[in-house]
Amino acid sequence: MPQPFTAREGQIVQKHPRVLELRPACAVQIAMIASAWTVVEEALIDMFSAATGQSTQMQPGVVTTTFNPVSFATLRAIENLHLRLTVVKAAMAQHLPPDLKQEFEDLAKEMRRRAGDRNDVVHGAWGMVDAYPNDVLLRGGDVPFSGRGRDTRKRT
Repeated sequence: MPQPFTAREGQIVQKHPRVLELRPACAVQIAMIASAWTVVEEALIDMFSAATGQSTQMQPGVVTTTFNPVSFATLRAIENLHLRLTVVKAAMAQHLPPDLKQEFEDLAKEMRRRAGDRNDVVHGAWGMVDAYPNDVLLRGGDVPFSGRGRDTRKRT
């Protein structure tokens, strides 16, 4: 299991704005995490659109939403994820049966937890050491993050 990085005597951890430029594979992985989060946010907008009457049931169990600029603008104006989830939950509460309300609550809890992980990565300050040419270190704990597509942080 990966452990936090501890520099050996004489080993220099480079910490400067160009770290990700010098580790492009890591930069791509970080960008993919940022981009994947937009899928989550778009799903919230779709749920809000559906809950506010901007959806069409195509067949039993299949609902499509049309782009709703008001729903989009409303949720994008709310910068705090907790508040976004609260607004979507309030709108959906008018339409959802109890089992789906609970499913949304469970998903919202997981989203809140994962948002912290995402923020650590996307807003992280990165460092590097020559001994690990394919990795970067997330400052503030110096936990390795690999450009080979693996996040080496320990999950709880």
